[in-house]
Amino acid sequence: MNVLERQLVEKSIKKRIFYFDIQPLLFLLEKIGYADEHILFKSAFTNTSQSSLIAGIKFKHGAQKQVTIYVNWGILSPQTPLPSYIFKTVGDNFGGSKAFMDFVNFFDHHLFKAFIAASYPESSHIGGVSWEDLKQSFMKLAGLKSVSTMHWAIQQIFPELDVDVKRNVINQEVYNGGIRLGHCKLGDKHSLGKSSSTPVDAFTITLFADEGRTPCMVAWPIEVLKRYERQVKPLLANMNINVEIFLIIREQNSMARLSNESYLGYDKIKGDHLNKRRILIFRGRID
Repeated sequence: MNVLERQLVEKSIKKRIFYFDIQPLLFLLEKIGYADEHILFKSAFTNTSQSSLIAGIKFKHGAQKQVTIYVNWGILSPQTPLPSYIFKTVGDNFGGSKAFMDFVNFFDHHLFKAFIAASYPESSHIGGVSWEDLKQSFMKLAGLKSVSTMHWAIQQIFPELDVDVKRNVINQEVYNGGIRLGHCKLGDKHSLGKSSSTPVDAFTITLFADEGRTPCMVAWPIEVLKRYERQVKPLLANMNINVEIFLIIREQNSMARLSNESYLGYDKIKGDHLNKRRILIFRGRID
């Protein structure tokens, strides 16, 4: 972007500054060449509440370019924690109002940057940690190995479905390569054959769908498997837990038929066990 184009964008930003939210404004400033070190936040000194968060903006050109963003937030705002008598005696006790405001704005700048990082953590690198890594840390603190927390997490991933989470014991296949005469001893570490079945503690997650397809006409087994690969598996990574996921489709379409064992095709009246389809999506260990 050349100088003339940037000046036109800056003029447009000044004209519509009251309509901006802080995050889109920062993205736009970065797009036209203002990095984080070029941006200075200052509290707009006022005694009345304002209708917008951003009060104004000022661009400074030269050897060291800078953009100053004035916000209706901070120590000098109407919601200030400072008592009102301090502002009445600024000129006498603090060496002039400008010196006092510059002193206060030093803290407001860092406080507002911390406020932005807390409000938009997905765009901030707190302590050099990415948002995805930070979410993983939060989930570990939540204790996903409890049934209630696991139920809450799975419900967030599948809000359209009913979710049931239980602890269960499943048989896990362990592949050990079999035994070799003269090299192995029979015991816990070896078995006849290439694999053996071992009972392990696991979470049984059951998802209930009323219909066979999503509102976007995608088969629920395909959608559940996709969300498992993209969301559930990364969420449970490094948890070292065993999981089995089932999908139960309540609606089971079938052809109407006339016979001695059928009531005009309404087999559900007889309690036919085929009116629900139970599909295994995944069974195994997530490391």
